[in-house]
Amino acid sequence: MTRAITITSGKGGVGKTNISLNIALQLSILGHKTCLFDADLGLANINILLGIQPTYDIHDLIHNKKSLADVLITAQEIDILPGSSGVEELANLESEKLAELIKLLTPLANYDYLIFDTSAGIAKNVIAFCLSCPETLVVITPEPTSLTDAYALLKVLAANKYNGSIKVIVNQCHDIKTAKKVYKRLKDAVDRYIGVSIEPLGIVYNDTKVMEAVGRQIPFLKLFPDTIASKCIKKITERLLKNQPEKFDQEIISFWKKCFNFMSTPLALSGPQKPTPAIVQVTDAKKTTAPEPPEKTSHENIVQKHQDSVDSSLEQPLTLFAKSISDGIESISSELKEIRKELLNGHKKDDHGASETGHGHEHRQTVIEPIALDIERYLKDKGYTVEK
Repeated sequence: MTRAITITSGKGGVGKTNISLNIALQLSILGHKTCLFDADLGLANINILLGIQPTYDIHDLIHNKKSLADVLITAQEIDILPGSSGVEELANLESEKLAELIKLLTPLANYDYLIFDTSAGIAKNVIAFCLSCPETLVVITPEPTSLTDAYALLKVLAANKYNGSIKVIVNQCHDIKTAKKVYKRLKDAVDRYIGVSIEPLGIVYNDTKVMEAVGRQIPFLKLFPDTIASKCIKKITERLLKNQPEKFDQEIISFWKKCFNFMSTPLALSGPQKPTPAIVQVTDAKKTTAPEPPEKTSHENIVQKHQDSVDSSLEQPLTLFAKSISDGIESISSELKEIRKELLNGHKKDDHGASETGHGHEHRQTVIEPIALDIERYLKDKGYTVEK
């Protein structure tokens, strides 16, 4: 029977795909037949890490009458099923197409391990893969936004009554003390406000060999088997093998039916909110309850009820994230307008500042003044301190 494991994260850029790839490789090295499903929409990070370009992906299974054998790629001792944009189409398949696709995916039951490397975040397809798997591995880093986004992910899983095993991998750590502190912060928040059970699976230390392996497009476990990151992956895989759930095996057909059902139906974004502890002030070792706020007007009550209906613990990181994107787009848009203006001015003027074409004048060669991309000057203009 196949053991299905989803590896995901709340935030992108935490090294999730690299960990997925190297865990799959270690399982293969230990003699377990392993398939890695690249379920990350459009980014194809596994392809980049391995330096491969798939000819087909799951889209071709759905629409172009390709077989699973046509789509699967074998690289570095692992079979890889490219998902690409085809994953997004799964939620909108008609029943006949869905039944046909499930039949085409049935040979995946021949694998010992089926690893799903999902996109980051709380998109429906990410949650669907998690909810369908008995095991979910969540990758975090010491970065604060990684913790808040992981918390949001776990909140959504809990709201949709996920009852599988959730294990946490702390990546990009300098030392064990930092890793323990980071994990404890997440676990304390989850225990207090969500109530789902999470366990630590292991850590992966910062290792310069990892980036070197990425540059050479070879898994670091293969290229540097004795480096510290590789030893961490081996330990994590060892724990996975020792601590498998009692009921990890399931029929592949049943798994895919569950997954497609989750993709095509609305998901809950927040469950019942646990009561928030009263705000207290500590003075001379005595706790004093903060005074109640003045009674609100009817309009304020309506606003407050609306706000209370949203889980603030989930809303805050998402709001901050949305604001940072909005600010970034606004800044980039403004600067692109200036660049475009300069380019247009360059096209319209020749080297003497005259019109490029004019009545009664010969056409002269256009000289476009280059735009200086002085990063240090740009940062100074923006008010940042530039270290030499």
